[in-house]
Amino acid sequence: MTGSAHAVSRTRQHQLTLAVAWLSRFTSVAGDISLIWPVTGLSVAVALLWGRLATLSVGLGMIGWAWLQGLAPGTWPLLFAEACLPGLLAWYWPGRWTLSNHRALSNLSNLYLRGLLPGATSAALFGSLAIVTSGDFADFHWLDIAAFYWIASAIGVLLFTPLLIALRQQGLRIQSDDWRFLRQWLACLLPVLLIAFLASPEYRWIANYLLVPMLVWASTHALAVACMRQHWKSLCLRLSPLCSAFISSWIVAPFALSTPICCCAPAWC
Repeated sequence: MTGSAHAVSRTRQHQLTLAVAWLSRFTSVAGDISLIWPVTGLSVAVALLWGRLATLSVGLGMIGWAWLQGLAPGTWPLLFAEACLPGLLAWYWPGRWTLSNHRALSNLSNLYLRGLLPGATSAALFGSLAIVTSGDFADFHWLDIAAFYWIASAIGVLLFTPLLIALRQQGLRIQSDDWRFLRQWLACLLPVLLIAFLASPEYRWIANYLLVPMLVWASTHALAVACMRQHWKSLCLRLSPLCSAFISSWIVAPFALSTPICCCAPAWC
């Protein structure tokens, strides 16, 4: 690909990221509900890194979380299955069932195939059954709950599984250019956090929209770095979009978590 053609392709990717981020505003979730559910991504990563039995630790952690949240003990077996099965199914997934044989894409695309198809689906099945059993959200149909659960689990896979595997394989390597970017990015993040914590509630929503350009900035910067580095890109450039995603979901909620995932996508692909 020539330099001009590559520049045009990069520009189109950035424009697409901005367009999808703007459209995702119409899929917002009200209240304190988050579209990020990291347990499924953690289960898949743990199974692929340390074997199928390692998923038991995720299941036990899920039981501990359910106890701390005061959930009914009757839901604990379902939650345990929800935490363990995604990793087990990803581990047993036949190696010949792949999405791509291309060397540069096979690892990530096949990782997502294992995590999203058997992993997120099994998590949605048992997680939604646990919610129905608990009696929460009784006004919603079981299929609606399962669909929402699958989306939340899928986002957890997309964000956390590659990150955890990359951390295990290469560690946290931060280069000089990365430090420069992080200093600039964090300097811009500080005013947003001040607005989120100090502003009165009726004006706090403004911070939601201030996070969008930061997400796009981080993801497109990571995309540019991808053109110069091989294998896994710098992890700190992936952590910065994730940081904004968490802030927008749990500190400055209710921002649409589809915006972070759309903006993070170029940083991972």
